[in-house]
Amino acid sequence: MATPCRHLDQIAVTTTDTRVCEDCVKLGDDWVHLRLCMSCGHVGCCDSSKNRHATRHFQRTGHPLVRSIEPGEHWIWCYADGVMPGELADWRRAGPHCPGSLAARTSTFSMSGSPCCARRSCPSSRRRCRIRCPTGRGRTPCS
Repeated sequence: MATPCRHLDQIAVTTTDTRVCEDCVKLGDDWVHLRLCMSCGHVGCCDSSKNRHATRHFQRTGHPLVRSIEPGEHWIWCYADGVMPGELADWRRAGPHCPGSLAARTSTFSMSGSPCCARRSCPSSRRRCRIRCPTGRGRTPCS
């Protein structure tokens, strides 16, 4: 099981069409790898790059989660907790509020004292959650 992360409920952005570090482009510099801020969608260069724009973005905004947008890489990194809580595919598979998902397994997120769908055999039952999503997006499917 992945190391706990307290911020997976903050994932709002998972993909981008941007394939450049815009901050490096403005400076006329190169980058090694790109990272996507999963809170706002900012794309910055990795810590192996000269400017470390992804880390600087975290320091400036406090947005804790990034993911690699390199081909074939799907890992997520939490700057705030200093952990790699898993891969994007784990989070997407069951949804962020389902007990079978990465987010539910690795966070302390709960509503009214119990996780969403905690009394259901989710995700295998494929039932829909009956608890309102805390992000305001309505009711969320478990799988």
